[in-house]
Formats: sequence, structure tokens, C-alpha cells
Amino acid sequence: MNKTVCMINPWTMMGGIETLILRKSRWYVAQGYRVLLLSSVRREMHDPFIRAGIEIEYLDIPISDRLNGRQFNALIGRMEDRIRKGRHQIAFIEAFHPITSIFAERLGVDLGVRCVTGVFHPTYWFTDSRHLQIERLIASYDQRNAIYFMNEECRKSTGDHYGIPLQDNIIPLFIDAETNRYVATPGRFNLLSIGRLVDFKTYNLFMLDVVKALKTEIPSLQYTIVGDGPLLDQVKDRVAALGLEQTVTLVKHIDYDRISDLIPQFDLHVGMGTSTLDVAKYGLPSLVAVPFNMEALTLGQLFTLRPYCVGEVAEGDDIQPMAGAIRSFLLAGDRAECSARTLEYIQANYATGTTMTKFMDYLARVKAPAQATEIVFPAKGLTAMESLYFKLCTALPQARPLLRRAKRLVMGGSSRS
Repeated sequence: MNKTVCMINPWTMMGGIETLILRKSRWYVAQGYRVLLLSSVRREMHDPFIRAGIEIEYLDIPISDRLNGRQFNALIGRMEDRIRKGRHQIAFIEAFHPITSIFAERLGVDLGVRCVTGVFHPTYWFTDSRHLQIERLIASYDQRNAIYFMNEECRKSTGDHYGIPLQDNIIPLFIDAETNRYVATPGRFNLLSIGRLVDFKTYNLFMLDVVKALKTEIPSLQYTIVGDGPLLDQVKDRVAALGLEQTVTLVKHIDYDRISDLIPQFDLHVGMGTSTLDVAKYGLPSLVAVPFNMEALTLGQLFTLRPYCVGEVAEGDDIQPMAGAIRSFLLAGDRAECSARTLEYIQANYATGTTMTKFMDYLARVKAPAQATEIVFPAKGLTAMESLYFKLCTALPQARPLLRRAKRLVMGGSSRS
């Protein structure tokens, strides 16, 4: 029987972690593994995951840091039950952020298998959830050589924040250069951004002002934003306030496997993170935005950056105004050359064969956890109404939009599901 790689992720929305899960899973399946994804919320990446051969188990208790001890143990029990019923022989478990790392470690202890966690953002692990015991969790993974980092900036910032000298396990994102789909079209000025509309990706907002300013010089400029998230309404309001309704197109979702179809329609991508790599692999030039600022800055073209950087700022980086970089590329840049250099950069730094071989070599040095990190659970946990909501969402995924509206009316607030 083929062994199974078990992954844990709270949802199957389209984001950087989810596209990483997809690419990794395709590689695992090609190597003869089964892939099991334990999740809570079905979203737009469900179908691409299924097409990639991922077996998904949606659990009726949310994978959340708000669970009390009883709810946490119940969810662990459900995870182990799904593993048994699916006749999975777990090879190892993968987690991708603090919440899932806690569940992965507990499963690793119960099943006697290795678990690893990746850090893919320099501040994502800076959580204020006191009961998660993040310092202890990171130290536990580090002692077993079981925590790795997308790049040096992620390792250094996490270690500095918690005062832990973390091991130097750098495993970059991986993605293969594909057939060049870019069409260098002089006189066309179409910009594209793909990515979740979240607060640290501040280019979602400042780019609207940049586009407004550039319209005076480039009247035919068009800008398409593909993404969803907490900032969507704010982006819509800003588009209206700037009078850009005929210039800016908002697309909430696109099938991950259809990204290649977009490439011939656009001249330049603006963004950061894994979405930059997802378009660059088809030859679309990309200006990498600087996160956490509203000064409209860029690190420049992706192919000019140090290896494994997708927006993380380090001392000595050549930061420049975004408007000037866009203007220079659209009006005077060698589009075909930039496209070719972008593809070369992807192949040199992110080739799947090289990176996954490095990951599997690293995995061979990882130790299984002997005991799980102690957690101080919140006394309250999820309310009965919240628990019922998630059970209904799991049982009736097609009714989730209606259930979400009902939840907001009854309980207030919002839900990521």
C-alpha cells in the first residue's frame, strides 16, 4: 500500500499556502504517494485539489485556535478516525502555520510519525494568541529539526521575534518555468495583480492611486485585480472614489489552472508572494511590491531580486517608487527581454526537481515528536451556535453563502468561511 503524506490546512481558499499545497501534492502523487488534506472549510481550491489527486476530508469542527480542550481533543479524534477509515499509512505530516502546527504535532505523537512545519512569511507566526505557547511550539519543532523557512528573512525575523536561534533550514518555494505565454505587445498597457486582498499586501490599495496618476500619461491604461479578502469592500470604495470604474476590473476568483490563460492579455504584473511566481513561470514580467507600507514602493523586477525573495525587504535592497517603475517599463522597457529573464530566474531558483530533492533530504533528518507542546486552552471555546454553524457548513457546502449571512445576522461579525 502506498504511504500517505498528510497535510493540515483550515480551508481550501486560493492563497499562497494553498497553491503551494497543490504543487507539492502533484509532486508527491507523481512519486507514488497518496495525499490526504485535513480541512474545515470548502472553498475555490477544492476542485483543483481534487484534480491533482488530493483526498480531502472536511471536518465538522473548525481547525481553529479558539477551541477549548474538549473541542481540541474531539477534533484530533475526528482526524485520526478519518485516517483510519481511509486506510492511510502516514509517512509524515505537513503543517503551514501556528494553528495547524499544533494539530500536526499532536497527530505526530499519537501516530508515531514525523511532522514538519514551514514558515512562508516573515511575520505570520507573530500571533497574539496567548494560549498557543508559540515560543514553546517553535522550540519543539526546532529541536527536532522540523521547522523550515522559505527564505533567510523568514528564519531571521521569526528567530529574532521570539529570541530563539533557529536552525538554518532554508527550503525555497518551488515552481517550474512553463512554456512562455507572454505576448510582448507595444502600445498595450494592461496591468494585472493576483493575490488575496489582505492588510499586509498594501499594494492592493496604493496601486489604485498609482493607476489614477498614470492615466494622465497613459490614457489607455487598464488594471485588473484578481483576488478576494477582507479589503475587497475598501478596494471597491476606493475605485469609485477615484472614478476608475472604467479602468479597474475586479475579479474575485479564477481557477488556479486557468492562470496561464490570463498571461497573453497582460503586459505587467504587480504583486508579491507566491502569486508573483505563479505568473512569472509563464513569462509575465512582475514588479515586486513592498508590503506593510502605503508609499507605493517596489523592489523592482522579480528577476533582479536575490534568490527566494518574493517581497521580503532586507538591508541594502534597491527600493524605488512603483509609479516610476511601471512608467519606465510600459513606455520604454524591453518587454521580450524582461519576459525571457523572468523565466530564466524562475528556472534557476525554483525548479521543482531541485527544491523537492532538497526538501526530502531535509525531511530524512527530522525526528518524530515524543510529546506534544503544552497548550493552555481557552475556557470558553466555540459557542454552541458557532459549532452548529460549522457543522452545517460542512454538511451543506452549497448553502454556505446563505449560512454565512444568517451567522452575521444572528451572531454579528464575519466569517472567513
